Amino acid sequence: MSNTTTNSHSFHSPTCQEILNLSVDRQSALFEVYYRYIMSLSCREFGRYMLLAMAASSQVSQIIQDGIFLFCVAREGSKHRTASRFLMSFAISLAHLIFRCTCLFATSIFLYEVGFPNALVSPLLILNLVLYFPHRLLSWTCALQRLHQQRPGSISVIPPRGSDESEALLPPFLPTIVAIIPCHGEPEDVLLASVRSLMNSDYPSDQLHIVVAFDGLENSQLHNRVSSILSAEAKPGGRHPISRTATGIDVTLCLFEHGGKPRCQRNALEYIRNARPHLLQSPDEVAVLMMDSDTTIPTESLRLFADRMYSVESSQTSPAALACVQGIDLPSSSFLHAIQEAEYLQQGVMCELVMASLSNVTCISGTVMYVRWEALVSALNDQPNQLQGLNDCWKYKFGEDRYLTQVISSKVGSWSTDIHTDIVCNTQAACSLPALIDQRRRWFLGHMAVEAVALSDPAHWKMSPKLFAYRLVYLGAQVSEQQIVLLATLVIVQGWAAQYWLPWLVTAALVLNGASFCCFPAIRRRRSLAPLPIFGMVSPVLNLVVRLYALLNLWSTKWGGTRDLAQAQKLKSS
Repeated sequence: MSNTTTNSHSFHSPTCQEILNLSVDRQSALFEVYYRYIMSLSCREFGRYMLLAMAASSQVSQIIQDGIFLFCVAREGSKHRTASRFLMSFAISLAHLIFRCTCLFATSIFLYEVGFPNALVSPLLILNLVLYFPHRLLSWTCALQRLHQQRPGSISVIPPRGSDESEALLPPFLPTIVAIIPCHGEPEDVLLASVRSLMNSDYPSDQLHIVVAFDGLENSQLHNRVSSILSAEAKPGGRHPISRTATGIDVTLCLFEHGGKPRCQRNALEYIRNARPHLLQSPDEVAVLMMDSDTTIPTESLRLFADRMYSVESSQTSPAALACVQGIDLPSSSFLHAIQEAEYLQQGVMCELVMASLSNVTCISGTVMYVRWEALVSALNDQPNQLQGLNDCWKYKFGEDRYLTQVISSKVGSWSTDIHTDIVCNTQAACSLPALIDQRRRWFLGHMAVEAVALSDPAHWKMSPKLFAYRLVYLGAQVSEQQIVLLATLVIVQGWAAQYWLPWLVTAALVLNGASFCCFPAIRRRRSLAPLPIFGMVSPVLNLVVRLYALLNLWSTKWGGTRDLAQAQKLKSS
């Protein structure tokens, strides 16, 4: 009797061209065969094919990222004719390619499917785990350190403004805060919620000034409606037509010609300089809160920001700009919203805390940015009024907050950029998958362009070599949770019982990753903890879709996201 065994599930898989040449009835019959085959698979086989699809998605999206990043680096190297910038661009490109080729070979299951020699693959697996463990250990340590340093002033119940209890919570020095909210096509109720979250702050009313800057004359109707609402709420005796004397906070509405978010911010700063010169008698005692028009902040946020920036110990570096932890305003238990909040908190815990411990936070999100007046004015003056070329659009328009953070950290000398982990702001999430893909496309292209600018500049490397070495390795040799899960699957599918070290390493990696993430949102009582495993499985496919969409719309300069979709729906309904 023959020793050959026959696989009952094996059959010839026709090519796409062969399927197209079949009749409709034959195509239906073929799809029925595929359906029955999939239903007959065991859980182990089905999981194996699903993980193969995840591996393919992860690798293709990384290749697209590599191509766009190298394109941005090449543009930066050719734009600056100095030899140092050109040589640095060449060196960064070469190092990035080496890192990515290593990870591409080490984390690809297809190498095992074609019988690639284990003698070469095993050392590459070890190298990937060596790159993975320090990053997770560092992020876990930074998260625990910030939780240990949590200030007792971060309380949920705030006494009424003006009471003795409220005055006792204030920091010893209180800067004048100018809150600027740029707005373009925002829904009226969303904008008013942002303004009122500032009005309800426990910060002293005579040291808080709110400027709502409308970007574009097409926002004149929204400007008039908001003005009438706030005027109706104001009481006689206000210092300005739009003011609330019950709290004593001035709210000024400005309407500018359309020029984009950075230009609108500069116009608002120019208005403050010309119309409110008394606020700038001591510029070093003035702070600016840049806040998106779809964001709300907790009552105690301004007090905590001021306490962190102006009450640091002498041994610490005084921050020039502060970020906060981002969350999602969850009106319902939407799966799409929960996934976005998990992504926001993972970015804050896994990346920004690590970079802050090395030197500076590399991206203070434009959602909420608390910055010194003189640092912000210096950084905004560095940005051009006219965008020239695709790379400028990505840097100054798509990645405006990341580039602004980069300029602040490089211009202000001994000051730094940091993240305040006691403050969690809530922003509006993308409500549909097309809006989410549009938004992530903008973030992705802006991220690649700004990273190319920073990594190709020798001055930035000289300023913080540890931070930029970390950024280069993290960008070029990412080992994500999905790839660790793939390694765990290899242990199961391939039956590597002899290589006893691999299961223990994979288990330790998964436990370390879970610990580094869970210690932060669990104490903050955020709901993003539950969908984290699902987010880990969904993100490779989502990243692939976003990067393919970015590649197909590479030359498009539209903003994208919830605002563009809202305007399109408004035009369609009208």
